Amino acid sequence: MSIPFQDSETAKNLLRAFAGESQARNRYDFAANLCQKQELQAMAFIFQATAKQEQAHAKVFWDHLQALNGQNLPIYGAYPIEGTNRVLELLRAAQHNEYQEWEVDYAGFSKVAKEEGFPEIAALFERVAAVEK
Repeated sequence: MSIPFQDSETAKNLLRAFAGESQARNRYDFAANLCQKQELQAMAFIFQATAKQEQAHAKVFWDHLQALNGQNLPIYGAYPIEGTNRVLELLRAAQHNEYQEWEVDYAGFSKVAKEEGFPEIAALFERVAAVEK
């Protein structure tokens, strides 16, 4: 089945992925700042590097959304909130969230993209999922 991109669930999933990666980037930046305050420089570096990876993923999804430039696309998504000052808890939450993206979200998004006739976007979700894993 092939449907117009602007009417597809694939377009919404790209926007969900963009929003999720953007939020993840901010969470990692916040965690890096916490690590710096706690003088955990190596951990701060890891969180900063991961934040940059999340930004790169967001950019890839954003680039595919440019076909809808100027439109507002309503989406629903659930995004994690981890409010803690404990670095170990932040690491565990990050691990859980990355596995959620890989194992559930992007696998499902890829399946939908294939069903809707967007094999290139399906492959994109699979590539990013592999990195998240």
